[in-house]
Amino acid sequence: MPFPTYTGRGVTADRVVKIVAPVRREALNAADHVAEALGSRGDADPDPGRGNRQEEVRVMAGDRGLVYIAIFAAIIGALGVVPGLTLPFGGGVPITLQSLGIMLAGVALGPVRGAAAVLIFLGLVAAGLPLLAGGRGGTEVFFGPSGGFLIGFPIAAFACGVVMRVLKHTAVFPASLAAATIGGIGVLYAVGVPGMAAFEGLTMQKAALLSLVYLPGDLIKAFGVAVIAEAISRGRPDALMSRL
Repeated sequence: MPFPTYTGRGVTADRVVKIVAPVRREALNAADHVAEALGSRGDADPDPGRGNRQEEVRVMAGDRGLVYIAIFAAIIGALGVVPGLTLPFGGGVPITLQSLGIMLAGVALGPVRGAAAVLIFLGLVAAGLPLLAGGRGGTEVFFGPSGGFLIGFPIAAFACGVVMRVLKHTAVFPASLAAATIGGIGVLYAVGVPGMAAFEGLTMQKAALLSLVYLPGDLIKAFGVAVIAEAISRGRPDALMSRL
């Protein structure tokens, strides 16, 4: 997914790391505490007819979902630390890794939680935190060449989650690859390309041609998301909430 570079306000990668790392660390710690609580509550009451144990477990599962939303919002922001690669063509818009985070949020968390994680991330960006690739932040980023793609981020994550739900009984790798390709590329480009045309004063045809430059890289990201999702399903299947 293309993103424009940023050259202002002296923002460095170190500053972004200092912002994102504590959030991610605390979210991971919270996730471990929730997982332990779920296990202990599941074993604490052997009598299935007593109390509201099942309701309590559902509440705890919801809390765990909130933790994962925070984790993925932090992950998307952390991916902005990786410098973008600017091609000599394509309108000077670099390739970044943050669209991989968008795909992964939808694939791992499902449609609602995945979109929520992206919306939290975009809210932090709009508030001025330099979480976009190149250290950008503020409302002005939504009115540049990548404005349409930013608007499309939560929609793309939602679409990835929907595809994962539809393919729930399909093996994780092919389901994740299909979800990332359809939602993270097809849907995202469907929103982002018109945005690029509108904000840059381009024809739809030219904007589409410029975006095609980034398609091979996005296909590689979709493959990477499928590999990561497969690894998650083997190591910690409960974290792949789109399959629950």
